[in-house]
Amino acid sequence: MKWLTKAEVKREAKKGEIPAIKCSLKHWDQISSATRQELIRKLRSGKRLITGDSCALCQRHRGNGFCPFLNRICTLGWGCTKTFDDAGSALYDFQRNNTESNYVRAIKKSVIVRDKLRKVLQRYESKEKNRRRHVQG
Repeated sequence: MKWLTKAEVKREAKKGEIPAIKCSLKHWDQISSATRQELIRKLRSGKRLITGDSCALCQRHRGNGFCPFLNRICTLGWGCTKTFDDAGSALYDFQRNNTESNYVRAIKKSVIVRDKLRKVLQRYESKEKNRRRHVQG
């Protein structure tokens, strides 16, 4: 798998809210769809999977902006929700002990984050569509 790079994340974060959400969604989609071996290789590469640098929403809002994932002002920058923390803990557990059960748990928790981001994206795309309709009408 070709994982998103920090440069790609940073670039998408600068483009705007919807591109940042899409990038964050892609990141979590990559994690949640990774095979066990892909996840092991990524974790063994020494590069961390989940950091503020790997999240385009964190890049946009870390510590001082309204984050669509949080649905409030970001004051944390990392470990922003229980959903996110649960996925991070599961991935950390898998990194320490890459058993099949830890892999399954990590994927399940990552799917929850991914699915929440899908809902956030749908909400923002709907808002944008309504805004454009209002401007045109």
